[in-house]
Amino acid sequence: MVAAALLLSICGCDGAAGFFGPYYETRLTQVFEANEPVALLTFDSRDGADRRGEILGKVHGWPFPHSDPSGEFGEGLFSYRTDLVVKHTSTGATDVRESATGMRSLYYHGAETAVSFDQPDGFSAGEAVIKDAVDIDLTFSPDRQRVDVTMLARQVDTTPFIYNGENVVPPNRQEETLTMSGYFSPNYGGYLLR
Repeated sequence: MVAAALLLSICGCDGAAGFFGPYYETRLTQVFEANEPVALLTFDSRDGADRRGEILGKVHGWPFPHSDPSGEFGEGLFSYRTDLVVKHTSTGATDVRESATGMRSLYYHGAETAVSFDQPDGFSAGEAVIKDAVDIDLTFSPDRQRVDVTMLARQVDTTPFIYNGENVVPPNRQEETLTMSGYFSPNYGGYLLR
């Protein structure tokens, strides 16, 4: 008790304002859970060399550096859809590997939108603002219940869009690597990725 009083008198604090100055009003907003799935990987029912699939994804914040004077960081403004074709499959002793190629389209929704894996059409309902060519490596567990995904994206096109009355031009970028992993969900008929 004496040590606390001594510390307060040394730093010149009265105890009400705190050690680092006056209190400031803070606002805490939870926008997503750390363990929340960010993408859904599904395949059509065909097997073989030209098996097709898609990855629907949520983008937390802006997909490129952008400062907004209002302080908003763009949660719910963007999503993506990747259409893919499996090109090669190999089976090892401990895993099944597939490689795929495809195109990823990043969509701007114009307003905060809560896209849902229950309504997959919502992911591509916005304005396509970035197109990427992608190479995808998929590593499945032998029972195909778990998958690790590595996606290498190379930007091929951008389209300006209007945000809060201002024209935004997505910047050119070279390559982006995205890694995710997840488990098969019978409810969605695909892999929920984190």
